[in-house]
Amino acid sequence: MNNTGLYTVHEKQVKRYRKDPEGLLKWIAENLPLEKVVMGTGFGPPGIVLLDMLFKVTKDISVFYIDTGFLFDQTYDLKNKLEEKYEFEFLRFSTDLSPAKQDQKFGEKLWEKEPDTCCNIRKVLPMKDALNNYDYWITGIRKKQTSVRAHADLVEMEPRFSVIKMNPLLNWTHDEVWEYIRKHDLPYNVLH
Repeated sequence: MNNTGLYTVHEKQVKRYRKDPEGLLKWIAENLPLEKVVMGTGFGPPGIVLLDMLFKVTKDISVFYIDTGFLFDQTYDLKNKLEEKYEFEFLRFSTDLSPAKQDQKFGEKLWEKEPDTCCNIRKVLPMKDALNNYDYWITGIRKKQTSVRAHADLVEMEPRFSVIKMNPLLNWTHDEVWEYIRKHDLPYNVLH
C-alpha cells in the first residue's frame, strides 16, 4: 500500500487521540514499523514535551534536528542536556554549504535578500535528506502556532517530502505545553 492509502487508514484509526498525544505515540509504537518512523525537533517547547512523551513510550524511534549553521549556543546546550537526560543521540542534518561559503556564493545576509533561497539551502534540502528513508514523520506542531498550522490535521500527507506527518500535540495550547514542562521539570532553551 502506498503512503496515500496508509494515510487514509491511519487517519481513521487515530481520530480518538485528538487531545491525547501520549495515546497517539503509543498507537504509533504499536502499529507502525518503527524503523520507518522519525521525529523531528527544532528544540522548541513543544518538541521538548513530545520528546519526553515519546521516550516514555519507546526509544526505538530516531529523532533528528536540522542544524542551519545559525543555531544559538543555548540551542546546542539544550541538545546536549537532552541527549544526556534520555541517553540517546539526535541525528543531525545540515547543508554542506557553510555560512562563510554561502556568503561568498550569494553575498552576506542571504536570509534578508532572498529568504526562500536561504531557507531552501539551510532547511528544506537538509529536511529532504532527514526524511528520505522514513515513511512517517512525528512533529511538534500545534494549530495555535500559525494561520497555516491552524488547518493542519492529526495525520496528514506531506507531499513535499513524501511522508505521512503525525502531529500529536496539534490541539494543545501554549499553556498546556508549558504546564507539562513545569510538571515534569524538563530542560528548555533559556532563550524561551
